[in-house]
Amino acid sequence: MTDGKDKMRTGARADADPIWMSEEALVLVAQRFRALGEPSRLKLVRALMDGEKAAGPLGEEAGLGQANASRHLQVLVDAGILGRRKEGLQVFYGLADPALPELCKVVCGMVRRGHERVSEALMPAGVQESPSQRGKRPRKVRA
Repeated sequence: MTDGKDKMRTGARADADPIWMSEEALVLVAQRFRALGEPSRLKLVRALMDGEKAAGPLGEEAGLGQANASRHLQVLVDAGILGRRKEGLQVFYGLADPALPELCKVVCGMVRRGHERVSEALMPAGVQESPSQRGKRPRKVRA
């Protein structure tokens, strides 16, 4: 009789499970997360969530200058996060993996829940804050 862990070790999911990945595979995963660990790169990824875009408009949408956008796009391509294709003189970028929006959704949910826990921990006992009250706290005035 085998337990659930044996299934994970031998099943199709084992190679995608960080617990059972080789050291080399973990290094590759860490490189991808490092590439996503920069706000400007996340802006570029967010701008591509609805489909591929040409480099110029993509950089503008992300609020980046041409040289800065180009540098960040290269990092994302090198990490395998974005794909690139050339059409005439224009270069188009798109998400290399259709699962990336789901990853972003999961991480954003984790961040939101973490902030909610911190906010709840800072609230005085017995006080409940409605969503409409968040962000409307009076500011302390210095004398």
